[in-house]
Amino acid sequence: QFQESNEVDALIILGLIATIMVGMLGQNAARIAQGGDPSASWRPVASAIARLFESLGWLGTAAIAAHEAFYWIHVLAVLAFLVYIPSSKHLHIIVAIPNVFFRKLGPRAGAALAPIDLEHAEHYGVNTVTQWSWKNLLDLYSCTECGRCQEQCPAFLTGKPLNPKMIIVDARENLYKTVRDAPAEQRRDAPRPQTLIGDAIKEDEIWACVACGACQQECPVLIEHVPKIMDMRRSLVLEESKFPKEAQGALRSIETQGNPYGLPRAQRTDWAQGLGVKTVEEHPGAEYLYFVGCAASYDEANRAVARAFVRLLQKAGVDFAILGSHETCNGDPARRIGNEYLYQTQAQQNIAAMTAAKVRKVIASCPHCFNTIKNEFPQFGGNYEVVHHTQLLASLVKEGRLRPSKAIDGRFTYHDSCYLGRWNDIYDPPREVIEAIPGAKLVEIERHRKRGFCCGAGGGRMWMEEKIGKRINHERVEQTLRTEAPRVATACPFCLTMFRDGIAAKGAESRLQVKDLAQYLAESIDGEAPRLTTTSG
Repeated sequence: QFQESNEVDALIILGLIATIMVGMLGQNAARIAQGGDPSASWRPVASAIARLFESLGWLGTAAIAAHEAFYWIHVLAVLAFLVYIPSSKHLHIIVAIPNVFFRKLGPRAGAALAPIDLEHAEHYGVNTVTQWSWKNLLDLYSCTECGRCQEQCPAFLTGKPLNPKMIIVDARENLYKTVRDAPAEQRRDAPRPQTLIGDAIKEDEIWACVACGACQQECPVLIEHVPKIMDMRRSLVLEESKFPKEAQGALRSIETQGNPYGLPRAQRTDWAQGLGVKTVEEHPGAEYLYFVGCAASYDEANRAVARAFVRLLQKAGVDFAILGSHETCNGDPARRIGNEYLYQTQAQQNIAAMTAAKVRKVIASCPHCFNTIKNEFPQFGGNYEVVHHTQLLASLVKEGRLRPSKAIDGRFTYHDSCYLGRWNDIYDPPREVIEAIPGAKLVEIERHRKRGFCCGAGGGRMWMEEKIGKRINHERVEQTLRTEAPRVATACPFCLTMFRDGIAAKGAESRLQVKDLAQYLAESIDGEAPRLTTTSG
């Protein structure tokens, strides 16, 4: 956990603490050696040292000089400590409490990124440390360098260049240097000032983040790592037009087709053919809007999930409709990659369509859609009651509107989606669905719930190649295989895709089956999960 931290800094602090303690013990021992000190009976260590002083002849008045010497050692060490703290990592002793007090309330930082005023902003994102708000700078000073964040970071644990601890530490060192060199930079011959991106933090570190929030979950002083990384991505994308080549294709597809897959808008509702699903135009006033999302609209494996879920809604008598051709990408990939302009365009399009349809309640089967609509659309006036499909399914089972009857015997395990779990604290409903299936026995993966391990697709990484280190989804599949459960349930289309890829890469198809929770529940109710029927076009 101490990897890459400044050992000299730690040794100096430990040395000063030891000196303060020696000075205090020396004073007490010298006072006892002078005689008549009643504290000798309850100060065993100081009394033992006093006996050593006596053996050296430091008795009575002779111990006064020793007392004075230890007094000044103690005082000077305390003063040195106070002088050194502001320029060391131990400044957290002073600033950690106010940092926790001024934490963001409401949706967690990272679940709802701060919007940019695109018309009036002086800069887009952050490229110099002084562009951050005072709270972000307080975060930098608050870091204890304990390393808890790096021990949970999936990118760090799979050999990527990203270390969330060092993102904060390097930014703090850059802040110290920026403030120290500010007067000199005004000279005509002054060297170029250091930037945050490139000089302090490398681009590979910035792009390795999967925005899973594991670092923030572990931080004892509530530092917000993810928004800082997203700020730097915004600067790279919006100010320098620098981003991974594969991400460019996804962004262009969202802009032109309304989905990162690059498939025609006209195919968005093909998955629903033959199911009798109505649009908001055909069924105005529906209780729920089912926001299908891009994956369930275009990816074949996830289309099967949407069909299974719709069959369950119909069986339970849920009144719902879809936006149909008016639905477009929620914008999460664009925002996490750093293209805030494209995100806002997508968000406003969806909000306009929902407003026109007078939508009040929304169901989302994709945690990224769920998080964006619930936590980020309100920034632009889109306020809705949003539920994830696992929450609704768990509720329908409890109410008796869905009755799993066919046994699916054996061990199940469940993979926690980061955007459902850590960012939105939804852990129990998916597990309640599994436990409602006759014969199912739930076992947990070693990293689960708040300490769950990302599938590797978050933060826009679904649309980028993973070229450095071990693939995150391969690591997660290995963790899942160690449970020896033959079935794993997901609640996110990206997680499903990453698991399918990881299982195939490991040649573990015979040992591990992956499906969405809705598919397992449909199998228990209908006897067979609904199959995808493809259509031409």
